Amino acid sequence: MGLEAKRSDFPAKLKRDSTTRAQVRTACRSGRLNTIGTKISGATDRYPNESGFRPVCTVASMQNDVVSWQNKGTADQKMAIPKFIDDHEQLEKLAPVMNAPIKRHVFVCNGKSCSQVGSAEVKAEFERILEAKGLRQGKESKGRNPMGEIVLTDCGSVGFCSIGVAVLVYPEGVWYGQVQAKDVPEIIEEHLQKGNVVERLALIEMDS
Repeated sequence: MGLEAKRSDFPAKLKRDSTTRAQVRTACRSGRLNTIGTKISGATDRYPNESGFRPVCTVASMQNDVVSWQNKGTADQKMAIPKFIDDHEQLEKLAPVMNAPIKRHVFVCNGKSCSQVGSAEVKAEFERILEAKGLRQGKESKGRNPMGEIVLTDCGSVGFCSIGVAVLVYPEGVWYGQVQAKDVPEIIEEHLQKGNVVERLALIEMDS
C-alpha cells in the first residue's frame, strides 16, 4: 500500500484538534485503526486526512510505536509447554529416524566465516554423494534413505571458522578444518565408510 490510504482504513473518526499521538496508538492497539501506513525515508510524510483532521504522528514513528507494543505483548506471553509423549509407537511414528541404523552424524558449519569459504559447496557435495550411495538418512520424498546410516545437518560456528570449512563427525568427535568440496569424497570413503580418520584435515579427535 502507498502513502495514501483509503477512507475505509480509518473507521475511527478522529477530530481535528483533539487527536493526539496517544489516541492514535490506542486506536491501533484496540484494532479500530488497522492500517498504519508505509515507512518512508526521513519520516516526513503524514497520515492522509480523514474528513480534514490534523495528524500529529509521522508514519515511521507510528510504526515504531506499534512494533514496540507488539513485541512487548509477545514477550509477556507464556511459552507453551509441549505435552510429553511416552508412548513408544507414537514416538516412532513422529520420529521414524528412531528405527534407522544410524552410525554417524555429520555436521557442516554454516557460520559467517565458513560460508565465505565454501560451506554451501561442501554441504552440497556431502548431500550428492551420500544420497547417491543411499547412506543419508531421511525421507524418500527428498531423495534420502529412511534406513540410511548417516545423518547430515548444518551447525553454527564451533570456534574455528577462520580455518573453515569446519566439519564435525560423531560419535568419534572428529573435528575437521579447512575442508573443501574436493575433500568430501575422501572423508566419506575413508571415515564414514571405513572408519579411518582423515588425519591431514583433523584438528580435534575427542576420546570416545
